[in-house]
Amino acid sequence: MGKGNFVRGYEFSRNTEKCAVLSRLLKRCYPAKDDTPEELATLLKATDISDKRLAEAIMYAPQWAGFAETILNWPGLKSAVWFFHAHINENFSAEKETEVALYSPISPQRFNDGAFDKNWFFEAYNKLGEKRFQTLYK
Repeated sequence: MGKGNFVRGYEFSRNTEKCAVLSRLLKRCYPAKDDTPEELATLLKATDISDKRLAEAIMYAPQWAGFAETILNWPGLKSAVWFFHAHINENFSAEKETEVALYSPISPQRFNDGAFDKNWFFEAYNKLGEKRFQTLYK
C-alpha cells in the first residue's frame, strides 16, 4: 500500500483499486491459532513498516491489537484500540461485543446511543500515554 490510506466503505464494494483490495484483505485476515507476535515481529523487521503505520493497521483491523501490543511494547494498546472501536461506530459484531465487554460494563446498545466510558478512557490514556494515544486517535 505504500503510504496510501486504508479504504473504508461498504463491505461489498466493487472498488478494485490496490488500496481498497489490500484494505479488505487486512480487515478479513486473522491470526491463526499457532501464530505468535514474535513470528510477526520477525516478518515485520524485513519491511519498512513503521510503528505509526502498524498502529494505523491495527486501528483498521483490531484483531491484531494483541500482537501489536507485544511487538511495539505499548502496554495498554489493545485496550485503547477497542476503546476507539467501541465509541466510533454502531456495528457490534460478536467479536467486538466480546472484546469490548472485557474492558467496559457498558452495553453495545448504550454505546450506540452515545454512551461514553470515562473510566475506560482514563485507564487507556494513562496506560498508553499521551503521544501513543494521539497516534491512535489520528
